[in-house]
Amino acid sequence: MYAKDKKWFGLLREIILNFNSDIDNKYIIPRFAEKRISCGKSCLKGGLCSRCNRIIELSHSLEQSKLIVKVDKK
Repeated sequence: MYAKDKKWFGLLREIILNFNSDIDNKYIIPRFAEKRISCGKSCLKGGLCSRCNRIIELSHSLEQSKLIVKVDKK
């Protein structure tokens, strides 16, 4: 479904290999994908990046508040 529509409304671990989290894409800000593509995964190499952790925390807050992120594609 994602490959065709470029949209995903489910758990990220269902479409990202070795992603071991229960984060629902409905609560992820759009910049997550952009930043993840270009980050170089420095956090896995001992770097100090905590961008993913901050986005995860924000997604949990949005989920608890029942606020879904809606993206308008132009």
